[in-house]
Amino acid sequence: MDEITRILDGFTDPTTGSLHGAIFVVIDNSGKTIYERTSGKASFEDGNLIAPQLDSLCWVASMTKLVTGVAIMQLVEQNLLSLDDDARDYVSELKGIQILRDMGPNDNGHLETLQPRLEPVQGKLTIRHPLIFEPGTSWAYGAGIDWAGRVVECVSNSTLEDYMQENIWSKLGATSTTFHPERRRNTLPDAFEMGYRVSIGHGSKSVKKGPITLHQPSKDSLGGIGLFSTTTDYVKLLAALLKGGAPILSQSGLDILFQPHLSEASRLAMPKSLGLQMSRILGIKSVDDASQADHCLAGTINLKDIPGRRKAGTVNWSGLPNLHWWIDPKTGIAATLFTQLMPPGDAAVTSLLIELEEATYRALPNEVTSNSISSRL
Repeated sequence: MDEITRILDGFTDPTTGSLHGAIFVVIDNSGKTIYERTSGKASFEDGNLIAPQLDSLCWVASMTKLVTGVAIMQLVEQNLLSLDDDARDYVSELKGIQILRDMGPNDNGHLETLQPRLEPVQGKLTIRHPLIFEPGTSWAYGAGIDWAGRVVECVSNSTLEDYMQENIWSKLGATSTTFHPERRRNTLPDAFEMGYRVSIGHGSKSVKKGPITLHQPSKDSLGGIGLFSTTTDYVKLLAALLKGGAPILSQSGLDILFQPHLSEASRLAMPKSLGLQMSRILGIKSVDDASQADHCLAGTINLKDIPGRRKAGTVNWSGLPNLHWWIDPKTGIAATLFTQLMPPGDAAVTSLLIELEEATYRALPNEVTSNSISSRL
């Protein structure tokens, strides 16, 4: 695993690197850690060169979506809802919602003050769908999972925070994950500070301390973007899903969570909306390539092997501050890369992720069979 360490340390080198800090963990389907390392620094305080820790608190943003997907599937397994139910039957705020068709002139015809032009939803707004077009007819990244989290709240008669603590995190032994860190300041670990890239190619000078863009304290538990967590906690979630779902899902529930769900029209539209960096991660070569990837209830899913990297059936997603995870059931590994860096879609982090992934798969035959464990600072 020395190659992985060289890559990680190279990207976080204070003079020549492009990130202030990063954490990378790989596990196998027995729950064993194949590799873990923290590199760089967790703080921008002068003279503080302490690396981020496995239990450093991070805003994981859209990596919340996987957890909300698990919560939805738990309710499906209990026959408390169906994925084909109309979400408006559970969430009163959605009852009058319409489709945003486009933006047009106001009632006086003035183009300088555009107004949204809305149309009624013609079909069901199921728990599978977003709503900037007729459900099931296209794909876009949006707030659909935040609404799915609201469905969980309405069905369970609980806040999403309390639901996840009782039904997911406590069952995994994860103690540092929450939508509301302000309520637990005395019990949570120190933060991995957020960085902001201000220039390209200037080592430590390219990243300065920046804000967390999520408004805090948050009024709601936002199922699409709101969680704060640690690498330690999140790996426990990945391990459970890689091993078959227990103790939070059955194997059949996990199979539904990870199966492709897009209609043909939605799958054709997805490459046009993903953006360059996610396309690089998924091995999508052009916006017309709809055969490479689909979307499941947990994230995107590769339909084909990527040579030297993940296999077909691999599920992955990311978080706004350039965090990433993937689960490759065919190979039997899962991994996550934690950073705290804005703005999103950072090309350097994508390059780091791909290089780490390639090095991991090169090392797997020897490392897995010899039961090697980890590389630690």
